[in-house]
Amino acid sequence: MAPDNTCDHVCGAHQQRREKASTRVEIEARPPIDAPRKGDSQLPIRLRRLRVQRTDGKIITLLTNDLARAAVDIATLYKARWQIELLFRWIKQHLRIRRFLGNNDNAIRLQIFAAMIAYALLRIAARRHCVKLPILRFTDLVALCLFERRHLGAIEKPPLVNPGRRQCQTSQNQLSFGYV
Repeated sequence: MAPDNTCDHVCGAHQQRREKASTRVEIEARPPIDAPRKGDSQLPIRLRRLRVQRTDGKIITLLTNDLARAAVDIATLYKARWQIELLFRWIKQHLRIRRFLGNNDNAIRLQIFAAMIAYALLRIAARRHCVKLPILRFTDLVALCLFERRHLGAIEKPPLVNPGRRQCQTSQNQLSFGYV
């Protein structure tokens, strides 16, 4: 299991991760310290393996390079980290930010704020016009019909074929003649 940053061990930063099925560990001492293996090379970082029972009863295995903290504290840190991961997943799904356009903090903040404002406006419009569509479908339809004059309450209905042209008043079952 390769660390995100190689200076983590030197700088004093700590990591908490779930153990993957493909992670091979070599036990150096019992109980808490394992040396991970990735491929054929052995990493020089000592890790601790924890088994934590979640509130739904499932047991997850965590790996950490924090050898001093209590297991409860590490589980709490992992849960907080997981909430941040869920936030990023929500941002990717709902705000449709796949990549950031700028590299500095201000550009990233502006892009997130603009996406959040657009999302909030779409939610307000959907609620005001009693749209029953899922918000992601509604967002797609608004993006498709952005430059058309359409009522938001009927955005999921197909547009009229040619609204300026008068429709034929005769029945489809009636025969009609036309000049060539």
